[in-house]
Amino acid sequence: MITVKPMRDFLPNVRNEVAKVFIEAYYDELAHITKDKNKLLKVFTQAINQEVFYVALTEQEVVGILACSTNDDRGLKLDKSTFRETFGFIKGNIAYNFLNSDFNRQLTYPPSTGYIECVGTLTNYRGRGIASKLIEYVTKELHFDEYVLEVSDTNKNAYRLYEKLGFKVFKKVKVKWAKMKGYNETIFMKLQGQGPHNNNIA
Repeated sequence: MITVKPMRDFLPNVRNEVAKVFIEAYYDELAHITKDKNKLLKVFTQAINQEVFYVALTEQEVVGILACSTNDDRGLKLDKSTFRETFGFIKGNIAYNFLNSDFNRQLTYPPSTGYIECVGTLTNYRGRGIASKLIEYVTKELHFDEYVLEVSDTNKNAYRLYEKLGFKVFKKVKVKWAKMKGYNETIFMKLQGQGPHNNNIA
């Protein structure tokens, strides 16, 4: 049985488990920085913003994660000094700048929009509907007017999942460092929520 809960409902030590799921889910992209998972764990464990993360559990094990962010409160808060300490001054700066453009950039959506990011599932639990349950939970329990997410053009499985859940494409953007990142376009998708503005219209 899969249970979804806000990360803030757990003790602080769940932060390490959440970071492990994130690293496993995004390891192909993160391996361009380092293949050392312990170093990745060091920089991402403290970057996790527990106020906007949600976790999926089965038998008390964290098996899936999702962040529902806003302009003022992103899912990851990367710290440049931690990157420098972990990877050295030069490589740390390069790694920080590479990731900062994705995870720390200022969003341009209104406060009534929830930005879904950092969706990930442990490899052994993929294909069990965990990502679906996480998305269904936040879109039901939170009250944004709409939800926006991004998916790479090469991630066909995620794209099909989001489409199945009702997300519609509204923009496509060519990416910088496409060869390093392993994809060419970022696809932007959105879903109408149950926020107060939508309720008034109904």
